[in-house]
Amino acid sequence: MGGALLLDMNLSEPSQSLVSVLVRVLNEEHALRRLFECLRLQKLDRPFEVVVIDNESDDGSAKVARAMGARVFTFPRSLFGYGRAINVGAKLCRGDLIVLLSAHSWPQGDDWLSRMVNCVEGRGVAAAYCRQLPRRQGLPARKNAIQSICGARLQTGYGKPCATM
Repeated sequence: MGGALLLDMNLSEPSQSLVSVLVRVLNEEHALRRLFECLRLQKLDRPFEVVVIDNESDDGSAKVARAMGARVFTFPRSLFGYGRAINVGAKLCRGDLIVLLSAHSWPQGDDWLSRMVNCVEGRGVAAAYCRQLPRRQGLPARKNAIQSICGARLQTGYGKPCATM
């Protein structure tokens, strides 16, 4: 794994399992840059890897992900399906815990990953999810779907940096 993401992570705790963050992407170079900044700010008490499943992007998505230290795998568009891409990606992950993200999903706050891990680990829980908020400039149909499924409301603070330092 590249060193860019591991610089601020605690690698001295051998008893804790590795966490894998699995990201699906198709032509989202700019979204990936923001996502990796959000991931870089995460405070987790163990190492985590980022695995990217790239659906043959035409932009620089794969290059950006590699430059940021992710392990990048290409998944052919002809075989694409959300479930199939996630299943293939999960097999490529090295971690005992896998956190799924889309490239345009940006964690809010520097404790997002630790909260996701803590919800599952040691509690006999198989899965956890977090609240999803639509982007202000998102498609109206997508906003409505997220709001009806998750009960989310647009908030004035949404879109601020991932964490305040």
